[in-house]
Amino acid sequence: MAPVNIRLTLRTLLAYLDDTLEPAQALVIGQKLNESQPARELAERIRRITRKRGLSVPSAAEGQGTSSDPNTVAGYLSDSLTSEQLAEFEQICLESDVHLAEVAACHQILTLVLSEQMRIPPTAYRRMYELVGGPASEPTRPPGTAMALGAAAENSADERDDLDTAYLLGMKAYSKSQPLGVRALKWAAVAALLVGFGLAAYFAWPRTGKERGVELAKKPETTRASVKTPEPPPTTRATTASPQVPLAPSTQPGTKPVVPMPVTPVEAPPVTEELIPKLPAVQPGRIAIAQNDTADDQLLLAGKNDGVLETWARVPPGMEVMSTDRLMALPGYRARIKYDTGLTVELWGNLPELIPIGVLQTSLVSTIADAGYDADITLEVGRIYLQTTKATGAKVRVRFRKEIWEIVLSDEKTVVALELLHAPTPGPLAEAPMTAAVIYANAGTPTLAARNREAVKIPPRQLMLWTNTGPGLEGPRVPDAKRKEPAGEYFDRITIYPNEASATVTRKVLDGFVKRLPDAKSLGALLAEKNLGAANGTTAEDMYSARFAIFSAAALGKYLPLAESACDPDRPFAREAAIVALRAAFANDPGAETVFRKAAEEKFRLSKDQLNAWIRRLPGLSASERVDFATLDQLVADLAAPEITVRDLAFFVLLNDLDPESRKQKLLAGYDAGAPMEVREACVRAWKKRIEEIKAAIREMPVK
Repeated sequence: MAPVNIRLTLRTLLAYLDDTLEPAQALVIGQKLNESQPARELAERIRRITRKRGLSVPSAAEGQGTSSDPNTVAGYLSDSLTSEQLAEFEQICLESDVHLAEVAACHQILTLVLSEQMRIPPTAYRRMYELVGGPASEPTRPPGTAMALGAAAENSADERDDLDTAYLLGMKAYSKSQPLGVRALKWAAVAALLVGFGLAAYFAWPRTGKERGVELAKKPETTRASVKTPEPPPTTRATTASPQVPLAPSTQPGTKPVVPMPVTPVEAPPVTEELIPKLPAVQPGRIAIAQNDTADDQLLLAGKNDGVLETWARVPPGMEVMSTDRLMALPGYRARIKYDTGLTVELWGNLPELIPIGVLQTSLVSTIADAGYDADITLEVGRIYLQTTKATGAKVRVRFRKEIWEIVLSDEKTVVALELLHAPTPGPLAEAPMTAAVIYANAGTPTLAARNREAVKIPPRQLMLWTNTGPGLEGPRVPDAKRKEPAGEYFDRITIYPNEASATVTRKVLDGFVKRLPDAKSLGALLAEKNLGAANGTTAEDMYSARFAIFSAAALGKYLPLAESACDPDRPFAREAAIVALRAAFANDPGAETVFRKAAEEKFRLSKDQLNAWIRRLPGLSASERVDFATLDQLVADLAAPEITVRDLAFFVLLNDLDPESRKQKLLAGYDAGAPMEVREACVRAWKKRIEEIKAAIREMPVK
């Protein structure tokens, strides 16, 4: 194949962002974009300003032929400007957000217009022709039948209706040319529907107490048979305790880390005809659709939104699971629900002390499934396993963000793992969180259908990856270590703990929590007790209890305990857990920052500007900030700040985001923001020296 020669210009960047390039050209531009930091910043700027509200438009007073002239924008997009005009126009766009947003928005609109079929109402069609005088005007002739490229032909020969609304809504228009019998049948169907709605409203209308008593007397049995509580499956947890448990599991030497899911752009797959052109709506209604098949030593929570705060309650094993309820497996727990259709879904929670990966809680909402589907699940975050008891298999609809996947399990031996993780976007721009979804065939050969992709079979032990920062869905393929993808055992349900010492204590904490959780009223109190238990104790169990409580509070949307833990002067492990939990919460829940800010204003001793800077720094460092000397100097200066929250976050970012290799140096990794100033001084001096070494390495980097 001959090499593709295409320059990275503003126009080619717009074409790349709007997905109008050929696959080979898109690959070349994508590679150049990854290699150029200014180009990536320009792409981020385009995405931001095209979504910015209140942005003005270029002034038309500048005159014809200027950068504000619509003809100039049109000439630029159609590549009809001279080289001098082209250079001048691009320079103005790079300097002005208004002009850049104008040309980017016009390019997006043209992309939609040229790729989508346009419906013109007949009345508007006739009015336009009436504006033209002479023989060229024929207002009475019907609209033409020309279609956009790729559009489906419509049987519209007899549809010459005067109602614009039907066309504007994309509905098939009523036509006067239809036979009388067809129209009569339509009116009869409408009447039947009205009668049906009337009967449904009558039976659904609230009855008086007397009427309900008569009805119950006539029908004493419930509409659903009682379900026998299943016996819990045998557990394979180890019971041997280690005599020595490390204090900080995130910095344990010798721990073999499990590679997390990647969130990096990759080569774009070929785009085919959209398989799901219209997104199916979520079915309303709240009914019993499944049964809690969770073991007694595990935990499944159900939440209901009361309009102010969500209240959570434990679903006892054997109880019914209701549609539209949020179901959650807290960090560290495994929950299992069994649908009436035979489908089983396992919610897989995790803690860093068990496996050092990004999965914490798993939450989903299950709604009433359409005909032909065994379940309709909206996955919010975490990992689930799908399996069915039917030999004929199952068909599951899974929703996340704005994506809809249709997963087909071929038989009862097919097992599918689906993991969804979100990460906050670092940097000064308020970008959407980075999201990655992986579907993995643990056993059998499932089929996946998604928008913009043909239905594809996933061979056993292979995966498919979707990211919102890359081209979308790609695969299937065997996990690739070069791409830092997780190996097959990453998704196996047979848990292997890299550090059995910390896992043993953590399992003990989880078992004790379930035994002491009699009902929903004690959930918050018990979490608070677990969190504060380490305040007066120094045992490993106290420490892991506090960390579990902090991660669980973030999962449940309780941010006041996180604010208290983030400024705790005596527990560095609690401050670290609060930062990790807040990072995940901000990415999972768009409203988390607003709620946490109120709690932080109460607990943090920071000014408004300091709190804004703290929240801005929480996601970490962007690529440009990692090589910015002013940012590096500020991080070191924050190590000596008067406020413990500022000191601790600066240390966390330095150690985990900027220079993970510093964990190997005891003096750098041993900084404690809660220690006295004379103890911290040596660590601060060591970090100042380390930052100068990093600056020297940056100066030696080749200029791109």
